Amino acid sequence: MESADNASNTPTSPHPDQVWEGTRKRSMLRVLNQLDRVQRSRQRLLQQQERLGDPQHWRTRADLLQSHIHLLRRGMKEISLNDWTTGEPVVFALDPTLAPAENIERHYRRFKKAKRGLAVIAQRLPEVEERIAMLESVRDACAQASSLQEFNRHFERVFPPARPLSKTPESAGEQRLPYRIFLGADGHEILVGKSGADNDTLTFRVAKPRDLWFHIAGRSGAHVVLRKRQKDEEPSQAAQVDAASLAVYFSPARTAGEGPVTVTEVRHIRRLKGAPPGTVRVLQYSEIKIVLDRDSIGKLLQRRAAQDVDASLPPSLPERVMRQLPSHSKKAES
Repeated sequence: MESADNASNTPTSPHPDQVWEGTRKRSMLRVLNQLDRVQRSRQRLLQQQERLGDPQHWRTRADLLQSHIHLLRRGMKEISLNDWTTGEPVVFALDPTLAPAENIERHYRRFKKAKRGLAVIAQRLPEVEERIAMLESVRDACAQASSLQEFNRHFERVFPPARPLSKTPESAGEQRLPYRIFLGADGHEILVGKSGADNDTLTFRVAKPRDLWFHIAGRSGAHVVLRKRQKDEEPSQAAQVDAASLAVYFSPARTAGEGPVTVTEVRHIRRLKGAPPGTVRVLQYSEIKIVLDRDSIGKLLQRRAAQDVDASLPPSLPERVMRQLPSHSKKAES
């Protein structure tokens, strides 16, 4: 009897089907929560779009008020004017504490606010729609997955597995840097993110707002930060070309040996909510065209900072590309 009791009290491992079902439910909940957040983001954008209204409508109203500035007086709370097109009366609310020109400027500001806001929404909304479509695709694929391996393959499109910090034998006990460090021709530090998560860390936790930020235009690639020594410093053209060249090199454009590069200050970068780590929105930027030069990029890759303990680099340029690249200095075209 004693042995029977012991046997009945011995814990048993859960059945693999139970493990799979539990994992599936928890992971599906994460996907659904992510989808819900992005859908709510879309709803907020649409509501904001509706609140802003048509910029041309506000511009026409401001112009109408401007054309009747001679009727305005400080202290007035409103004025009724006939619409140019319909002839219907239009009532304008006025701030009695403001001069006529200041009240008119208030109405022009509404036009400008609507114009700016709709421009941001026009850029943001397609990104959110694309994210929703991807999440819905992952949701459906996960729901139909017949094995844990198949499920994880789809699930990791949204939630990539976390990578532990790696350490090199030479730097046991030192934390892995999320970026490579190069030195520009004039000694400026140029930091290059190693992965999507590392890009996010570099841009939003390491870089300073006034540092210059570089990224291959319209494609995936490393975030590249050119550090400024002083907030108001303007790094040399040579340093900026070095940073832009690294943005091309650490991207799929490396195989072509050239590409357009987005340039801005870090303060103009925003995280893209609901998107994978490292995905950003750039509020304002300029663009330069970079053509890699095999001699110059080779020398630049050798100028590693002493504190950069991770010496790993992506493969060299393909021999076919190297033969095609010019051997004079790098070129940057505005």
